[in-house]
Amino acid sequence: MKMKFALLGAVAITASCLSVASCGTDPTSITFLNFKPEVAKNYDAIVAAYKKETGNTVVV
Repeated sequence: MKMKFALLGAVAITASCLSVASCGTDPTSITFLNFKPEVAKNYDAIVAAYKKETGNTVVV
């Protein structure tokens, strides 16, 4: 019984590692809803820095 749980755990860890590794290969587009226009300039600066660092597109 312990062997089955160990094997199941190993399979789960392997599957999660493979899914995380494949996340970074495609460019990602992130949409962020902003309901406060007074902080729009702050979000623009954050979005620019994030896009420069990761290459992902963020729409505010």
